[in-house]
Amino acid sequence: MIVFDARGRDGVRQLQFLPGNELAARTGTGLCVWDLDTRAPRVEEAECGFTPFLFAPDGQSVVAYSYRDTPSRGLGVYSLAEARWVGEPLQAFEPDFLLWSPDGQTLMAGGHAWTRRGQVQYADGFYRAPDWRPAPPFLTRRSDTQAERLNVYDPYAAVSPDGGRAVTYSNGKLQLYDLPADRFVKEIDLPVTHLKPGLFTPDGSRFLVWSVFKIYAIDLDRGKVAIAYPACPRAVHGATLTPDGRHLLQVSADRTVRVLDVATGQLVKDYAWSAGKLAAVAVSPDGLLAACGGSGGKVVVWDLDL
Repeated sequence: MIVFDARGRDGVRQLQFLPGNELAARTGTGLCVWDLDTRAPRVEEAECGFTPFLFAPDGQSVVAYSYRDTPSRGLGVYSLAEARWVGEPLQAFEPDFLLWSPDGQTLMAGGHAWTRRGQVQYADGFYRAPDWRPAPPFLTRRSDTQAERLNVYDPYAAVSPDGGRAVTYSNGKLQLYDLPADRFVKEIDLPVTHLKPGLFTPDGSRFLVWSVFKIYAIDLDRGKVAIAYPACPRAVHGATLTPDGRHLLQVSADRTVRVLDVATGQLVKDYAWSAGKLAAVAVSPDGLLAACGGSGGKVVVWDLDL
């Protein structure tokens, strides 16, 4: 077991394993990167607020939102090698989600902002490498929602491991896209409205969404719930799948990592680590290591023996 200190600045919000056997953690104020072999830090609290961040496939730059006026406020690229923002902002919206397609050629970004009329304006954007021009208009969703009539929740998105499908979702609705064909497929009603970031199964046939206590697997072809996993005793704050898609790891406010069998929903094992109320969990690409972190600012890495 390895324990890293992310300095406890509003706790750990996001974890990601990087190329070169490194681990990155986003805190409430910045970014930390550690070498898992030497346990030495490569980046400690980069001087910019990240909310959230997304590493480029090579691990050398970060797509993030800059709160500074230089080069200009907005979503842009921060070079870790040069320790500065490079290029022009992609969009003015503060992002709720960021993700790459598996081939690293498509960036998805989405966010929302309040208008003067009391509406919430959603913007889901698809940007194509290498010039980062927006994808065709039907892949970019903009909508205004009256705030008085609806409890508004953040939008999210995901791309299937093979890059064939993409989804955006919020407020109990999921939009399914055929990414290679640049085609909107359909909209699916979800069983819950207050959603957290979801997960594709490795074959892309199902999408896992969760609300406060429960996780659901949605059959995307049928547009229906395939399985509802047992409710967590405390609120689910994060989840991830093992690379083979057989196990689901979820973390919650009760400081426990639970491992469920994806096919049956049965509890396989659980881990209790002294890392505060857990908010993030990740599994290494080879499935051998897992990491979790939370309110205490500690990140725990352990051998995942399943």
